[in-house]
Amino acid sequence: MAPRQVVAIGWVVGLLLVVYVFGFEVAIPAFFLVYFGVMRAWRTALISAVAMWAVTYGLFEMALGVPLPHGLL
Repeated sequence: MAPRQVVAIGWVVGLLLVVYVFGFEVAIPAFFLVYFGVMRAWRTALISAVAMWAVTYGLFEMALGVPLPHGLL
């Protein structure tokens, strides 16, 4: 396996663990903040994190009425 594939798998596994422990409402913005903070500028990371939280929450909770899973904490 190539190093880039290992890193990509690590990001996905990390996201799944954070979702399991903290739930979607915390995991999605945290993931985007950290991922884009590492790969891009922090301003882009913050805007992306807030936007993805709004899209995820707005689409599932508000528009579709599907509750997002809460984590263990």
